Amino acid sequence: MHIADGEKRRLLEISWKRCQSRGLDRSGNSIVNLLAKKQLEEVLKKNQLLIESAKLVFQHIGQSLKGYPYNIDLFDAQGCLMYSHQQTEIQHNNQLVIGSQWGETYQGTSAISFSIEHQKPITLIGREHFFLDKEMLICSSSPIFDNNGNMVAIVNYSTTKNEVNNYPLTVATLAAKAITNTVFTKKLEIENKSLLNEVQKYNKSYFLNPPIQSSSVKYNFDQISDTCPAIHRAIQLSKKAAHTDLSIFVNGESGTGKEVFAQSIHAESSRAGGPFVAVNCSAIPENLIESELFGYKKGAFTGASHSGSIGKFRAANKGTIFLDEIGDMSLQAQSSLLRVLQEREVVPIGDHVPIPIDVRVISATNKNLLKEIEDGRFREDLYYRLNEINLLLPPLRMRKDILELAEAFLKELTTTGMQFSKRTVEVIQTYSWPGNIRELKNVITQACFLTDGKVIEPWHLQLNQTKKTSTPSKYIEPEYPIQTLEEVEKMLIKQALERNNGNMTQAANQLGITRHTIYRKMKLYEELKS
Repeated sequence: MHIADGEKRRLLEISWKRCQSRGLDRSGNSIVNLLAKKQLEEVLKKNQLLIESAKLVFQHIGQSLKGYPYNIDLFDAQGCLMYSHQQTEIQHNNQLVIGSQWGETYQGTSAISFSIEHQKPITLIGREHFFLDKEMLICSSSPIFDNNGNMVAIVNYSTTKNEVNNYPLTVATLAAKAITNTVFTKKLEIENKSLLNEVQKYNKSYFLNPPIQSSSVKYNFDQISDTCPAIHRAIQLSKKAAHTDLSIFVNGESGTGKEVFAQSIHAESSRAGGPFVAVNCSAIPENLIESELFGYKKGAFTGASHSGSIGKFRAANKGTIFLDEIGDMSLQAQSSLLRVLQEREVVPIGDHVPIPIDVRVISATNKNLLKEIEDGRFREDLYYRLNEINLLLPPLRMRKDILELAEAFLKELTTTGMQFSKRTVEVIQTYSWPGNIRELKNVITQACFLTDGKVIEPWHLQLNQTKKTSTPSKYIEPEYPIQTLEEVEKMLIKQALERNNGNMTQAANQLGITRHTIYRKMKLYEELKS
């Protein structure tokens, strides 16, 4: 978000006054201050991936801006210069030393110091800089953020005033975005490297048959407490669903254990020996989600790995892929995903040869997808493709086993016989737990740290005081109906018979039951006699 001119002037004046209060002289020269060698080594090592990505991006920019006088630089979040790409010598190049600090304390008011403080892109022209030795420059800075929204670096583009137009800020912001995407791609490359090596052993022509990986799940149904009736029912439905290859949709608030159930379904299924691959759709940049899910051929786009990527779907071949936060996926990516689910094959970006896949899909969201469909943000046809079986996980405030879970976490976290006081038990049972199981475990963990004895009192519980804790919040059911066990059973038998063209034996094997059971169920459910 760009800053309005009036607000920009106000903030610059505040910055100039701070500089003057530090004894800086506008007519003097800015201060070149270098980090100590050891500190600089730590900064460069910590930001190695960012620096490598910036080099690639800045080189591409250099090819497009030949003949223009400029330099483009990468700074860490505190203003330490980590990498500089100089196209043509301009006035302050002699200060661009790796390790030099460009915060307000040393360089006065600048585009870099402005972005450090306000975490927004900005352009400073001439005398808007505090030090007049930069009055012939126009400088544009743009922050770089990680997936958690933390500023991790700054791109600064500088040129001379006679080159003033709207391109400096555009270059800086696009470069920051390109570096973000390149970092993400390089992380994928590192993540897939070992898998790529294994695949290449089996097929050197281009990843036609990725190997089956061993399952990496940590959870199974035996680890889930089922004393709460709602959870017991969810477990029973999940176990039935596990013995099919139908797509499963897990709906529930954040922190209710959607991935725990997804892993448990995988561990219960015939695919338990294959890989379980989890993907957080909300953590992937929109323009990179297709390359992560479906892979890409080497050289498919700028910043792509030289060895390509097989993608998450092929990494999950013969196993299960868990698509978490599916409601945050863009419409374009939704269309590609629907095609993959329909055709059971992927086409890597930059290639045209479809590759068959055998993957069980479990998806999850904390959004109401029917409302998202109504608002045009989610495809209805994809919803029904993913929602062949629907599971609903209740929020913690609606469960009957809150205290049992809290005591289990307490036992897991300490071996000193720590316990809850009577008043603490009341608080645990009446608090609304908006963060659900994840919040409960976090609160118990902090309480174990804060207490000096063996009894946890209410003041040891670091609760969100903006939420009411006297009574549990009312739980609003999603707009779609919850299916009964009988309805799910009928649906599974119907679909198994359809998929096996009426072959009772094959349908029974797929469902993990006997032919006799199918016959008995068909007599029970008259509508199946067709």
